[in-house]
Amino acid sequence: MLRLMLVILWLIKSQVLFAQVTDTSGSSSLLYRGTEYTKIISPQVGTPFLYSDKPSSARLWYYGAMYDSVEIQYDIENDVVVTRDFTGQIRVQLVSEKLSSFILGTHVFTRVAGTSGFYELLYSGKWQVFVKWQKVLSRKGVEEARYETYKQVFVQDSKGLTPVSNRNDLMEIFGKDKKRAMEYAKSENLNFKKDLPGAVARMVSYADKNGFHD
Repeated sequence: MLRLMLVILWLIKSQVLFAQVTDTSGSSSLLYRGTEYTKIISPQVGTPFLYSDKPSSARLWYYGAMYDSVEIQYDIENDVVVTRDFTGQIRVQLVSEKLSSFILGTHVFTRVAGTSGFYELLYSGKWQVFVKWQKVLSRKGVEEARYETYKQVFVQDSKGLTPVSNRNDLMEIFGKDKKRAMEYAKSENLNFKKDLPGAVARMVSYADKNGFHD
C-alpha cells in the first residue's frame, strides 16, 4: 500500500495523472501505432518478458494520452513494450520514445532523463530509487542457452543517477550522513546482499524522512 501511495505521488508530480483516458477501440487509436513484433521465442530458452510470458493489464501514458486496462508484455531483452492490435491477432511493439511511463500491477516504469529505455521506480522523494531490468541469453558449458535475469539499482539525487551495487556504494551517496545511515542499516538488519533493491529503497526512504543531505 505504501508503495502504491508513493507511485501516485510521483505520478502527480510528473503530471501524468492529468492526462485524459483515451479510447483504445478502433483501428485509428494511437495505441496501435508501432511496428509488428515478430520475435520468435523458443520455450526451451525461457522468456524475454518480465514477470510472465502472458499479457498483463497495464496503464500506459503513450503519445501524451493515458490508456487504461491495456494487455501488455514487457520484453526486457530488447527493452520494448508489446500489445496486440484492435483485432487481437497482431502483436504490436509500441514506439518506445512515445511511451513515457506505464504501470504493470503495482510496478511503475518510467523513462529517466539522459538515459534510454525504462526503469522501475521503487521510491520517490528527495532521492529516487530505480531498477533497470534486463534478460540476456547465456550459455553455460554445453548446456542450451537460456535467459538469465539481471538487475541494476540506481539512486538519483541532485548530482544525477548513480549505480548502486552494494551497501558501500549507497553509503557514499549520503556524504556527511554516512555514519547515521550505517547505524540505521545495522539496526534494521537491512540485507543488501539478499535484497539489494528493497534495502536501498528502505534506506533512502529513511534518509528522506530524517533530513539527510546529498
